[in-house]
Amino acid sequence: MRCPEATTKLVVAHRGAVSAGAHENTLAAFRRAIDIGCDMIEFDVRRTLDGFLVIHHDEGLGGLTVGEHSFRELRNAAARLGFELAQLEDVLELTRGRIELDVELKEAGYESEVLVMLQEQADPAAVRVTSFHCAVIKAIKLLAPDIPAGLLVEDLSATQIAGFYAQSKADFLAPRYDLLEAAAQIADGLFVWTVDSDEEILATLRHPRVAAIITNRPEAALSVSTRTSRVPE
Repeated sequence: MRCPEATTKLVVAHRGAVSAGAHENTLAAFRRAIDIGCDMIEFDVRRTLDGFLVIHHDEGLGGLTVGEHSFRELRNAAARLGFELAQLEDVLELTRGRIELDVELKEAGYESEVLVMLQEQADPAAVRVTSFHCAVIKAIKLLAPDIPAGLLVEDLSATQIAGFYAQSKADFLAPRYDLLEAAAQIADGLFVWTVDSDEEILATLRHPRVAAIITNRPEAALSVSTRTSRVPE
């Protein structure tokens, strides 16, 4: 855990903490993030053909398209690849009261289902929802205005970011690391991804418009964050 004088900016484990052999976006990775003292985990939600909300980043899994196959088929495909495919309800049960959540919706169409589960099985004060899709963010803000929603951005100009941000009605921006300065012209309270080198971690933690860093190296980020208040500018 970080020492008391450490920065208050959040360290977010991108798809969990995958050290010690844990596969990304799995309960094992999320347990590891909890154990090492991360403030939050980031993970991806998709819906299967038969309506299960599963935790997986890519559109495909073991040669199958997630939205076109059943949970059973996908779970078996994951098992063949050596990991256990988790459902959203599994993650909420594991993390309740233990760590905050950054829930990325990969597609539009199941926002209300995700929100019902978050409102019933998680502490709304410990949840944020993010997406690259303006339509998803607009739906979240319509259905659950009290849950913070963030627009993920990459490969855009500052002008484009500003336009999509306004269109989405998002509460905050989540830019890729190389867009930090462009996003900082538009909004405060940034959630910046994916910040992995020690130098990037330190610089991002010091940035006045950053609220959180999302990293594939949460152990390193936690170590760096303990030093930010003591390292000369």
